[in-house]
Amino acid sequence: MTGSLYIVTGHNPAPECNNFSSSLENSTGNYVLTVPPAGAGTTSGMLGYMFWAAECQGTHSICTTPPNTCEAGVGTGAKTYNIPLPMPALRQQ
Repeated sequence: MTGSLYIVTGHNPAPECNNFSSSLENSTGNYVLTVPPAGAGTTSGMLGYMFWAAECQGTHSICTTPPNTCEAGVGTGAKTYNIPLPMPALRQQ
């Protein structure tokens, strides 16, 4: 299973984009890493998070281009959880 989070909402970047310490990826990280399998798979943990953000979701919404690159949110999260970039294939079991 993968959890999904928006990183921009309307006219403002979400904490997932620009404030890792206040983000859901920070507050739910332990759960994502340790949730036991429930019928599918044999190892604990979710596959991870999937972040929703088109570069620009529309003409009247914020974009994930500079200055809102999300490095202080998603980027910090990737470093915190030791996510390799580029990412390898997801686990197959």
